[in-house]
Amino acid sequence: MEEWNRGEIRVADGVVAVIAGLAAQEVTGIVLKAGNLYQDIAKRLTGAQQSGKNISVKVEEGEITLELRVGTRYGTKIDQACRELQKKVKADVEHLTGIPVVAVDVRVEFLA
Repeated sequence: MEEWNRGEIRVADGVVAVIAGLAAQEVTGIVLKAGNLYQDIAKRLTGAQQSGKNISVKVEEGEITLELRVGTRYGTKIDQACRELQKKVKADVEHLTGIPVVAVDVRVEFLA
């Protein structure tokens, strides 16, 4: 089979943020600020400007760096939940975009 390699593929930061947000929702004990993920998705779809993002994305030189600002549920072992979050986000983003993730920084900002 002939390989097709004409042109380039770019994945928007917003797409990467949505993937990361959906992955974060699957991690037990991790909480995103109420409504922000769905509001962000709606804003991305409509093209509206975002404010107060929970997920920051940098795509530079073929690599992705993410920063997630999350909360944890009371009683959750924060270090374990955050490591699981890092692994889940990295795996999902790399799998769906094909772009290597070099860092997933997690900031725990509240307790739920």
